[in-house]
Amino acid sequence: MFERHAALFLYAVSPVHMGAGTAVGLIDNPIQRERHTGHPCFAGSGIKGAVRHGFSAIGGDEKLIDRLFGPEAGSADLHAGAISFGDAQLVALPVRSLRGGYVYATCPQAVSRASRLLQLIGVRCSWPA
Repeated sequence: MFERHAALFLYAVSPVHMGAGTAVGLIDNPIQRERHTGHPCFAGSGIKGAVRHGFSAIGGDEKLIDRLFGPEAGSADLHAGAISFGDAQLVALPVRSLRGGYVYATCPQAVSRASRLLQLIGVRCSWPA
């Protein structure tokens, strides 16, 4: 289906909140979570929207942006974009260390899952699965 694919690791340098869109009030927006694990995640559509916004913010050509990402919602021009983003899954998260500062923690389930997903696109991991 796709001619090319690549893995992308996202690293947040400030707090990030991807809402699930089921808020009752203005601020009461629950965090997106995977249904089967309950872990926080980023939907591919949200990542795609953020990347599109970034391209627009740096002055990208609007015609190229529309070809890459598809037309804006509500546009009369209906076609799919040329690129697609999958959902981002949690691999590690910062936790406060008893020695001061933060360290990244993960678990065998998260590492094994990341390894399996990377193998789907031909990336071999050096960590044990």
